[in-house]
Amino acid sequence: MSAMEKSTGQDRPAQANQPYTEIRDRLFEAAEKIRAAARSVDRDNHSSYALTAVVRELESKLDKIIAALDESDDVAVQQRLTELEQAADSAKKAASFDHDAAYETRQAVIQAHDALNWIERQGDTRH
Repeated sequence: MSAMEKSTGQDRPAQANQPYTEIRDRLFEAAEKIRAAARSVDRDNHSSYALTAVVRELESKLDKIIAALDESDDVAVQQRLTELEQAADSAKKAASFDHDAAYETRQAVIQAHDALNWIERQGDTRH
């Protein structure tokens, strides 16, 4: 089972590193929205290649930060949070410009982005 599959089910990895508990919990919540957006993009025959690519990249960045949390590497966590935030911003922009994609698809991507707004708000509090 991949980290992404674990992140959306009840089989969450053990939370060995307590400082990351809040981040981990928020990522698990956001993962549901990200996976819903990915499913929507995959089902939408009219979504652009660009939108599909950036949503897949968003999923990939989520997997990487989940792995970084498991490794307890502060530098990697900070870097991955920044990358995840940037990927979410790119996905939102792509959804906004993809007028051929279904409204539901665009909304799912925007919801995935919005589920990660806490990263920007905590920016200055990262070590």
